[in-house]
Amino acid sequence: MCGEGPTCEVVVVAELVEAFQWDDVAEVGRGSVSRLVSHEGLHVVLHQRGEGRRTRLSQTLDAYPGRPFFVATALEVMEEYRVERALNERDSAPLNHWSVTADALASLRERLSDAVRLRYPGEPIDRCCDAALTGLRELAVKFGYLVAEHVGWAVATELDDLARTEDWRRLVGDAWNRLLDILAEVPSADTPTDPDVLVSQAVRLADALEDWLGAIGFRIHPLPGGSEYFEVLRHDF
Repeated sequence: MCGEGPTCEVVVVAELVEAFQWDDVAEVGRGSVSRLVSHEGLHVVLHQRGEGRRTRLSQTLDAYPGRPFFVATALEVMEEYRVERALNERDSAPLNHWSVTADALASLRERLSDAVRLRYPGEPIDRCCDAALTGLRELAVKFGYLVAEHVGWAVATELDDLARTEDWRRLVGDAWNRLLDILAEVPSADTPTDPDVLVSQAVRLADALEDWLGAIGFRIHPLPGGSEYFEVLRHDF
């Protein structure tokens, strides 16, 4: 995919060049492979327009200093949402990501339950911190896809059932509506958007992610010199 300059980006579907993945390709079908290529292609389009998350990272960090994890995650979630929303608005039968969300929540709760328990006296906080931040990032990206289904296609009936589960109440709560409100204002990848608007929305989303992490039971405190202190607020997983 060639942009306005002398450079060119190439989109490669790894499953098509890795022999051990051929069964997976056959299982998902040609339509899904075509959608995957379109998905990655839209990431390239955003990059070429100067709207990609890596392009906006330093600018957003300037607007939201001291919070690199939340800024990077917000930009990733927002870009995945924009790409999936564009595909859903084009496609009469978008992919349904709700079917795996319940399992993802249960798995995350199990990982966090293990993470807040010491495996040996004096164990460093690193394992717990990594589990919490990785878990939030993965769930937030998944929710970017789910919001894109709401906005770009139709409200999923699965939400009502899922929202009544204990895992949803414990790990999501009000975060879903807040993410939905913020992302719904972000145009799809098919719509060129002022980078300043994207930065503003990314800062709002970073705030929401930080509050979400706190509601789950963890907090990051910035310290002088650029270091951070990770605090465990809750152990009831």
